[in-house]
Amino acid sequence: MRYNPKLAEIVNREVELEGRAGARKKNRKAEPPKIAAPANSQEGYIFVPSLGMDIAKKRTLQGIDFYEQTKSAHAQSQRICTINEFREFVNYLRNGYSDRQEAQQILDEIYKVEGNWRAENLDARFEKVKKDLFVNYHKFDDNGDITPVRERVAPCLMENKTPGISLDDWLANATPQGLPLENVNSGDLYYWAPVNEAVARFDADSVRANLSCNGSPTDVGSSLGVRLVGRKKI
Repeated sequence: MRYNPKLAEIVNREVELEGRAGARKKNRKAEPPKIAAPANSQEGYIFVPSLGMDIAKKRTLQGIDFYEQTKSAHAQSQRICTINEFREFVNYLRNGYSDRQEAQQILDEIYKVEGNWRAENLDARFEKVKKDLFVNYHKFDDNGDITPVRERVAPCLMENKTPGISLDDWLANATPQGLPLENVNSGDLYYWAPVNEAVARFDADSVRANLSCNGSPTDVGSSLGVRLVGRKKI
């Protein structure tokens, strides 16, 4: 069989996830890593006017699974970016953030099709109850406290597109929960529809960029982090 470098890269990525998952089980009692910048600090964050909140410039909390990422973020009065907040953050970088050079660097890290695998879990865990699919996530209440939210998934694209959907169309038009519309335009962004007991994730590598709503919440990887959200500004 002829050597295929792109196929080899994908296989290596899957092996890394499996290896990290095994390491996680052995070290489950280890204390979660600390986050460098506190929620009330502007360092390392970008204020997104449409959200009224600070969004982290970089992914953090790699090497632990989604549940541990969530727990560690909440312990420090922060939470993981939801799908819709991720969209707003990307839109602001593309169209509003004043430091254009930094904006492009962050965008390239998020979705440019090149280099090694970069991935981030988003705060959206899907759960099927009888015939209905729900999404679980968190928000800040009026007092700035983190509170859980459980909603029935609004009508959205419920079939996989590989390839793909239009990144531009998804960023411009989405459901209130941030998912692609049923009539989203075609494009190069690979999309996996929500399934039971899965979490949303955005990732990119040298092959493609993906919006996946079928990720395992127990996946662990050195490149699989989260983007944190600071308290809403009053």
